[in-house]
Amino acid sequence: WEALAASDAPLADVTARALGARAADAVAVVALFSTGNTMLLLLVTSSRLIYGMASTDALPRLLAWIHPGVRTPARAIVLSLFLAAAFTLSGDLSFVAGATNFAVFVGFGAIAVSVLLLRRSMPDERRPFRAPFQLLGVPVIPVAALLLTLLLLANLAPEVLLLGAFLFVSGIVAMEALALWRPDATTNRGERSPR
Repeated sequence: WEALAASDAPLADVTARALGARAADAVAVVALFSTGNTMLLLLVTSSRLIYGMASTDALPRLLAWIHPGVRTPARAIVLSLFLAAAFTLSGDLSFVAGATNFAVFVGFGAIAVSVLLLRRSMPDERRPFRAPFQLLGVPVIPVAALLLTLLLLANLAPEVLLLGAFLFVSGIVAMEALALWRPDATTNRGERSPR
């Protein structure tokens, strides 16, 4: 187990030992395509998240622009590309993977907390789906998901946690700063008024 813990490619090492070197090469190819697919998924979802936030004025409205020819949020896609490139240029793949994991875990945690808050603040609201298995009126699955998310976050490298915390707090500060220039419900869409 110590050799496995020190390995840069533990899955490939186990496969090579159990099935031979050719199987390890196949696992490496599958891992490459899996990683590429994950990165594509993250780029698509991050650009749509940026677009969605910009279209509700949580980010600058110019990021909500839709390209008339291809009907995609082009500016949000370009911003996602630059952000991904900046992380890639750090040169440390494990750091980039850790930062990505932090973002995914925070997203999962936010979903679990949202379910708990909505269940508490609007218990009688009709929903197309209700999380099953309640204990004392609290849905068990979101609580378990939140606890597992916290456990996964606790296992990230300290520098990843510091960067993630910095970006998280920076995002909250930026969101509050942008709230000063969001349009009021009573003003026209083109006018900006401080709150």
